[in-house]
Amino acid sequence: MKLTKEDKAKLSALAHSEGWLLIEGLAREALASITRRLQVERFDDLSDIARLQGEITGMERVLSYVNNRLDKERG
Repeated sequence: MKLTKEDKAKLSALAHSEGWLLIEGLAREALASITRRLQVERFDDLSDIARLQGEITGMERVLSYVNNRLDKERG
């Protein structure tokens, strides 16, 4: 997706907000919880593992995208 200047400004404002810090913290807590589940639980259905791995991947992509945009913004 090609971002316009306006889109970049909106993303920057989001990333610098207290709300983003809250979302990022909640996502990191969820990632830690899911990772613990994958480490300690026994799964009889491999699709449950795949679903949890998908959740991890999705959250990490969102966090990485915003952090990468911030890195580009900083130079």
